[in-house]
Amino acid sequence: MLADVSMDRLTANAWKVVSYIAVRSIADDPASRQAHVSHTWDGTMVVISLREFSEGVRIKRKWRDYGTGLSKSSVAGALNEAERVGVLVRQRGRRGANNRSMASKYGINWRQVREWDALRMSSRRTRGVR
Repeated sequence: MLADVSMDRLTANAWKVVSYIAVRSIADDPASRQAHVSHTWDGTMVVISLREFSEGVRIKRKWRDYGTGLSKSSVAGALNEAERVGVLVRQRGRRGANNRSMASKYGINWRQVREWDALRMSSRRTRGVR
């Protein structure tokens, strides 16, 4: 459903970032593997740094994933776009003790995705009617 309703609304970079968030939120939350569509965005937020978006995550010498392959500046632009379109929800990280920004939390706005899907399905039903 996410691909059906949001891929045409996003640039390639924004779609990569949204896909990465979707995969990470499902992988990080075992309960969401079963019914990720029924969760609201606030139930499936994951903390992801720009470096993780760009380069991936490495745990004990093994790569968990390889990220999006985008530069950090491209990731930042893609995140802003996805948030502006309404697919993405972001809770910005606070500043740490050393005055550096902490990683933000990201989630898919499933409410918006379901609304777009309902519109898509209703327009399909009326297309063939004369």
